[in-house]
Amino acid sequence: MNKSKEIDSLYKILALYEDIENEQSNITAESYLNYLDKLYIKWLGIGNSDIYNTIKGLWLLGKDAGHHRVKSIVFHMIGLIERSE
Repeated sequence: MNKSKEIDSLYKILALYEDIENEQSNITAESYLNYLDKLYIKWLGIGNSDIYNTIKGLWLLGKDAGHHRVKSIVFHMIGLIERSE
């Protein structure tokens, strides 16, 4: 997977989290957690512990993580990808 797709997949975390509160959206806390679960498995397979441990932390916090925290964490992970080789 190239960097652009990796970044997009991480940015989607924030978009899904924001959609949980949107009444016009079909996104639920369960679908958000399912997406985090898929990403966790993917990054675990890639072997990037910084990313998969962070995703697991978001999963543990669930919908109670708070928008500011989720946004901060997502952009932190994106920065890690941008700085990687």
